[in-house]
Amino acid sequence: MAAFNGRDFGFTEHGDPERILGSAVTASLFRVLGITPIAGRPLIGDDEHPGAAPVAVLSESFWARAFGRDPAVVGRSITLNGIRHEVVGIVPTTS
Repeated sequence: MAAFNGRDFGFTEHGDPERILGSAVTASLFRVLGITPIAGRPLIGDDEHPGAAPVAVLSESFWARAFGRDPAVVGRSITLNGIRHEVVGIVPTTS
């Protein structure tokens, strides 16, 4: 079982804030849907624990548009809704 909640995020990295569509998801979502990251890792159970550092998994299309497919973005921090999140993975864009 897995859960997700589609929502907008404020992405602030390259100047003016940008609204992007994303989802808050449970760590099990990637396993349930059979999604394997193309870089980094999926979310893990430890990411969901109270007090865990905020993390993000980017879609391939957003990664390409915002970061020019730079693999070094994995491990970097980005700002979403005013909070720094470590990028832990990149997953293929699904249609």
